[in-house]
Amino acid sequence: MTAIFIRCMLRTLLACSTIGLMSSASADSLSVTFTEKAGNGVSPGVTALFTLNADGSIAASASSLGGALFNFGFNAPGQMHIPSYDFSILAQDASHSTAFGTFNSGWRDISNTTVFSPTTVTWTIGLPGSFSSVMQAFAGNDGGYEFFAYALDGDQPGLITQWGWRSSAPVPEPGVRALLLIGLITIGWVMKRELASTAS
Repeated sequence: MTAIFIRCMLRTLLACSTIGLMSSASADSLSVTFTEKAGNGVSPGVTALFTLNADGSIAASASSLGGALFNFGFNAPGQMHIPSYDFSILAQDASHSTAFGTFNSGWRDISNTTVFSPTTVTWTIGLPGSFSSVMQAFAGNDGGYEFFAYALDGDQPGLITQWGWRSSAPVPEPGVRALLLIGLITIGWVMKRELASTAS
């Protein structure tokens, strides 16, 4: 009976770990939509996408859904500074104090032509080998905001809206619950089958 149980557990563990490895690939990107604002911009105002590069850095892009995008910031764990570079605009690595708190990493447009700044900016976060997951780069500040952006209001030239984004409390994905349920059902089914074969 003990040997049967151990075999069942090992088979289930192998199956679950294989499925878990296959599903972990989705953790290598993060997409956010900014809806919290300080200003008059129409919500949602900014979207951003962060994807883990093969070299361990993060490819980042942000788009303003209104006017020009000219500042962006994020918080790293422990309030450390993570370098940003390879900008698609004339920008520099910078930290910011905003309506959503202080952000220790990010960039700002230094072209001095904010009105003509593009609505989409791409850049790289972290040096090669820095990360094995996108989420290693981000952590909320004291107010809980992970990201902020400054953008011009599309329908009101010259006015600026500050945008903030923070994650909600982590909730297990339905896939995790389903995987757990499948594992428990599999254990029960295999044990029943093994017991039936040893009884006959």
